[in-house]
Amino acid sequence: MRKNRKNDSHTRRKRICIAALLLAGSLIPGGCGIKKEKTSDSELPEIVIGIDYFEPYSYQTSDGEYKGIDVELAEEAFQRLGYQPEFEKVVWEDKEKLLSDGTIDCLWSCYSMNERENKYQWAGPYMYSRQMVVVRAESEIRTLQDLKGKRIAVQATTKAEDLFLHNIKSDLPHAEQVNCFSSSNELYAALRKNYLNEKLNSGFGPNARVNS
Repeated sequence: MRKNRKNDSHTRRKRICIAALLLAGSLIPGGCGIKKEKTSDSELPEIVIGIDYFEPYSYQTSDGEYKGIDVELAEEAFQRLGYQPEFEKVVWEDKEKLLSDGTIDCLWSCYSMNERENKYQWAGPYMYSRQMVVVRAESEIRTLQDLKGKRIAVQATTKAEDLFLHNIKSDLPHAEQVNCFSSSNELYAALRKNYLNEKLNSGFGPNARVNS
């Protein structure tokens, strides 16, 4: 993990991140027609971006290179602003601590704004997604109400966790057990091993903790 950095420029960097996300929204319809001067990456100041692994949005190849839709958007947006992005894989539960102590300058991953509007500085959404329930092919679960009394898994500190633990208002049925994992890979592994009846893919998860 990268050493903690000083916070004297942290507020300024957060503003830069907001500008970058706003710029990213404009890249989708018309980015290909814009020319920019070539600048040596080594001459650009660095900005550290915390990401979670979730293909095809953000992941790391076998040679250690970061790839994905979010990675490409972040690289283009920050380079247009005159910054060289450096990506840092983070444990999603630690994101608030890493932001506050300056280990990372911003987050760029699938993260819903609803119910969190006042918790962070946001640039607004640049992509829309939905919560998805994943079950084994032979499962008889067909509706959300079928989840009542079942063993389910969610990624820790996500909206799915808050919904199924009823930390926020929800009409979802009460599960027998809600298992909270650190990464989406662990969610799928638990489902394949039949430790669960189903998993909820919150867009971004062995076992971080179990809530029953």
